[in-house]
Amino acid sequence: MPRRLRLLSWALLQAGALRVSFRHPRLFWILMTPALVGSGMATAEGGHPRAARVGAGWIASGAGAGLGAYLVTIAAALLLGRHPSGRRWLQQVHSCTGSCPRPLRAILVVPASIGEELFWREGVLVGDDRKRLRVGSEVAGYLAVQIASGNPTTVAGGLLLGLVTSLLRSRSGSLAPAWTAHLMFSELTLVWPGLPPKAGFE
Repeated sequence: MPRRLRLLSWALLQAGALRVSFRHPRLFWILMTPALVGSGMATAEGGHPRAARVGAGWIASGAGAGLGAYLVTIAAALLLGRHPSGRRWLQQVHSCTGSCPRPLRAILVVPASIGEELFWREGVLVGDDRKRLRVGSEVAGYLAVQIASGNPTTVAGGLLLGLVTSLLRSRSGSLAPAWTAHLMFSELTLVWPGLPPKAGFE
């Protein structure tokens, strides 16, 4: 299968898994983890070169960017929580993320984050030519997949995370800072402390 068609197929699979997950929250981790890990493995099988090593400064930048993205998302969630429709969207997110025990979530986000970064930031963003980084089109594709959830909270968080990790990948020349940012964001958002308000959601 041609590389672009393979990438498109995996992107559509991610979108489908996200759509079904948000309609049936108990399936969220069961569907999303294999979809993200599988897409990353498919990219790795394509023979793309791995990211160069970077210093501790870039890793710290990734951690800071992930924390910053989480804080912005928290602010947006607090604003959304003031309106009935916003509370429904947040409840939907909590229903999905809370569908498995917290310790298991903390483990599952690790391979899922790595797989997602391998796919989007290495396979799609870098592509065949490592010198031609297409941040705009890659973020647009990532956002299009997030739209499949039908939840504005997820779309906004996905856009922010996509921009942060794409810029880190582009500027550093390595996946490591993007992995760090994504993992930090996912652990804080999906595991603990999560998004407010949480009362009655888990």
